[in-house]
Amino acid sequence: MRIVHVVARLNAGGVARQVSWLVDALQQSGHEVVLLSGCVRDGETDGTYLAVERAILLQQIATLGRRLDPWADVKALVGLYRALVRFQPDVIHTHGSKAGVLGRLAGLAYRGLGSKRCILVHTFHGHVFHAYFNPLYSAVAVAVERLLARFTDAIIVLAPSQRQDICNQHGVGSPHRFAIIPVALTLHPPRPARGQDTRRAARAELGLTDGDVALGIVGRLTAIKNHELFLQAAASCVRSGAAPNLKFVVIGDGELRAHLEGRLAVALGLGAHVRFAGHRSDIDAQYQAIDAVVLASHSEGSPLALVEAMAHQRAVLSTCVGGVRDLLGVAVSAGEDGYTVCERGIAVPSGDVAAMAAGMRRLADDLPLRTSLGERGWRYVRHEHAAQNTLDQTVRVYTCEGMAAREARGSTARGGARLD
Repeated sequence: MRIVHVVARLNAGGVARQVSWLVDALQQSGHEVVLLSGCVRDGETDGTYLAVERAILLQQIATLGRRLDPWADVKALVGLYRALVRFQPDVIHTHGSKAGVLGRLAGLAYRGLGSKRCILVHTFHGHVFHAYFNPLYSAVAVAVERLLARFTDAIIVLAPSQRQDICNQHGVGSPHRFAIIPVALTLHPPRPARGQDTRRAARAELGLTDGDVALGIVGRLTAIKNHELFLQAAASCVRSGAAPNLKFVVIGDGELRAHLEGRLAVALGLGAHVRFAGHRSDIDAQYQAIDAVVLASHSEGSPLALVEAMAHQRAVLSTCVGGVRDLLGVAVSAGEDGYTVCERGIAVPSGDVAAMAAGMRRLADDLPLRTSLGERGWRYVRHEHAAQNTLDQTVRVYTCEGMAAREARGSTARGGARLD
């Protein structure tokens, strides 16, 4: 197949990493693939290397980006349409909200004006109707997605809770058009001896001693990730004195780094208790260095950071938002401190500093719990997030919908092929 993927930008975030992986996997399977992308914004880490190191055919459209700019958006739409005409794809697969709108509009124009039939596939990577926009903009976004869903042959989500939220709650698309395809990882069995060497070296670089318990947060330093909650909870732990050996590591970069590192962490008195490691290309070593991974986001789809943490047998603690509840599993026990121990991690309510701090202290003090959560997380991702499974399911969506389009193009807008 000839496949076009469209993404708003290639930064160093989870969406860019997953899209780059998928394009590369499709290439390795013998398909012809091109990636259309906008450019990163000021303050973001450029992730173009994700495409370059995989020898991905990348075409950047300078006016394609996340911010709303009507004139730039029109030029991006024209650029996307021209790229589609040149490549003549069988499949157009868009990712995220902005690229999803412009990419599908360009795809509809290409499909309507051209002689070649193609299918439109869209992936929701996050719970885009929560926490990202103000209520008015969110209402407009829902209305636009409802309209575009009528012409989208297949809609991919990363977790069951996403389908519940997007389809059932907000009325976007018909249930039979949805496919649940988890984020993918190339998994390797844990190697204790090699891992210990990597861990020692990485911890030394971060200034961690053998007696320290390090909790890390991994992700872009942007508002939706709510690093402020992480730092506020960390400061609460430090002030309590209950876990004197507890250290905190912030892995990632973004437009909020100066505020978080230069102002908030100082104002909270964290000092030597927190280390800002910045963007890291050796992310596997960083997971080895820390003892547990924390996520504080306002909204998530199926966060790659938690999946990667589980793949490294690290316990996880997260705000219970979006697809996080699917990753953590059912509740095992809930205490008076506000956090809940689940099958594969600890869940806290969004924005609850006290519960986050209590969960942090529990992980710091309870080594058997950290170990058991890490082991259960590893067993889960080994079965649910294997790379080949994700690739196979994606190709199945393409071929299933492609067959339906060839056999009965006119019926697609009314029903589409059944994916479940």
